[in-house]
Amino acid sequence: MICKICNNQLANKPLLTITKPDRFEEYIGVDSDNFKRTWHKCSMCSVVQAIHYDDRDRKLEQIADNYFKIDFGDTTSKNRFDKIMSLPDENSDNFYRVQRIKEFFSKWIVNFHSKSSHTILDIGGGLGVFLAKFLKLNPEFSGVMIEPDKNSTAHIDETYPFEFHSALFCGQDEFKRNFDIICLNKVVEHIEKPHQLLTDIQKALNTTSGLLYIEIPDELNIYHKSASDNSLGSLHHHLYNVQSLNYLLENAGYSVLQIARILEPSGKISIYAFATIKSVINKWLSA
Repeated sequence: MICKICNNQLANKPLLTITKPDRFEEYIGVDSDNFKRTWHKCSMCSVVQAIHYDDRDRKLEQIADNYFKIDFGDTTSKNRFDKIMSLPDENSDNFYRVQRIKEFFSKWIVNFHSKSSHTILDIGGGLGVFLAKFLKLNPEFSGVMIEPDKNSTAHIDETYPFEFHSALFCGQDEFKRNFDIICLNKVVEHIEKPHQLLTDIQKALNTTSGLLYIEIPDELNIYHKSASDNSLGSLHHHLYNVQSLNYLLENAGYSVLQIARILEPSGKISIYAFATIKSVINKWLSA
């Protein structure tokens, strides 16, 4: 078994064996008899990788357009958006995410000759909750959101405070706008080989002071969550720790500025990082 992050061998012995299919695997008709999905650690880069059997990962890719409906049934995307937006700040993962990014950016940007207005790109923005909340609390920013799932964005129209594109980000010229912040919130774990995405993002970042914010499920979920937890579900390819996230980013051409683990109000165990392209480091150190 080969690690998709560093191409070395995964450990043969799994850290976790899941013996009950989740809702997505049930949707593609997986037989629960003798079912298994396993998680294995890489001894080189330290990532934990999911192993599917009987080509189920490819079958799951084919139902991508139905993920929202499988997850939420007849609930509309607008109802989901309104419900999450109405959470009290102390119960909102997105509120703390906004505060975390705002605080780091404010301290970071003073090192550079900064303009008075800024831009943020949210890749894989889902329902749009994070970006809507971020722009409400940071009016000096203008925002762009990209999300390929039409079902989760059916409610987004011209009344929303950001530019929206129903698309898959792959470094398109239209997004090469020198964004001050680019966010990947709970996105990378869904990508089998995220290296190209991370490389493409560099083309869209501000080359003087741009920041990448990445947030993903933590490896600790293996040890502290039940096998049915969403973090361990069939749509996730990897779980990360400090070492493996640092490896992924450095290997993709970034310099990591901060990595930390967090326990979110929702109970999610996550890990986040702020990083920038390596050419920015010289500007930062000489600022």
